[in-house]
This record gives sequence, structure tokens and C-alpha cells, in this order.
Amino acid sequence: MGQYYKIVNIKKKQYISPYIFGDGSKLMEFSMSANGVLSGLAILLADGNGRGGGDLHSENDIVGSWAGDNIVVAGDYADDGKFVKDVDKNLYSVANIEGEDISLKVLDALCDDKWFLLEYRKNAPRSLDEVKDLIEKKLKEKGLSDTKKHKIQSSKNPNVQYNVTEDNGNWECDCPSYIYTGGTECKHIREVKIK
Repeated sequence: MGQYYKIVNIKKKQYISPYIFGDGSKLMEFSMSANGVLSGLAILLADGNGRGGGDLHSENDIVGSWAGDNIVVAGDYADDGKFVKDVDKNLYSVANIEGEDISLKVLDALCDDKWFLLEYRKNAPRSLDEVKDLIEKKLKEKGLSDTKKHKIQSSKNPNVQYNVTEDNGNWECDCPSYIYTGGTECKHIREVKIK
């Protein structure tokens, strides 16, 4: 199986989850990501953001909110009693129980940057409605949304229709094939493209 991680702020009792950012939750899965959870950690720790080129141009208060705090990349197999008062639990499990997941708040700030938004949406977890809603909201705010929706009849069941969505060259379908293959182009998307 392997060990799963969250990035935890001990002082604030907050954490960010790699999965929300489109990364795997194992250490080497997210530590090599180009625009995932480590981008979120960077803006949380940033001191003096917004004063120079290459900074995140966002008015979101979450930016820099972890600067100076104790941060741990906490694994679910970590030692019990370390960084926590309960000797029978580890930081990962305490964060799950008592902590606040601020991943969407951080993602909201990151998506204030047009380049990040357009890159992130390519690898965003398609199974999370709150992530899809955030991307759609940010695209509309930036005037980038050009969504076209199509209904395609199922070839196996005449009572079922699938929704194919195109937005600036990004395609999605709500059929099982598209969902279970992690966003691989399905026959319904190909059908719309041909038409």
C-alpha cells in the first residue's frame, strides 16, 4: 500500500491534502509535482508576497498565513505521540480528527493566477465536485469560460444520456468509462468532436 501524507500546521491545527491539488498522497508522488500541493505550501509560507514579478497576485488572506509556524509533512504510519498530546495517536490521525482542511482555500488563492489555473485544471481530480465548481468559478471570473455542453445517448441503454462538456479545448464526460479511466477520452467525446 504505502504511506499517505498531509502537510500539517501544528500551531493552527490546519492541513492541506495533496489529493485536492491533483497529486498522489505518497511522499514521492507529491514531492515531484510541478504545480500541486507544494505550490500550495509555498504560498502559505510566503512572506512578502505581491511585491515583485513572479509573485502570486492574490488578495486572499490565506497567502502567507503559515509563515513562521511549525509545519510537518505527516504520514499515516508516523510515530504515535510525536507532535501531539495523545500518546496513542500520530499527527496525521489527529489532523484528520481535530484539524481543518484548508486545501480548497489555498487552491482558491492559487487559481487567482491565470497560468496556474489553466495548468491545474489539466490534472485536477475530476471526481471532486467542489474542485470542479472552483475551477468553473475562477474561469468565469477571469473571462476564460467558454463552456459548451452536449448530451449523448448511451449506446447500451436508451434511457441514459451522458453529458459531454468542452471548455476551451478541455473535454469531460460523466460516463463511467471517462470517470474510471481518470479522464481518458471516451467514445462520447470522440462522437461530439466528429459532429
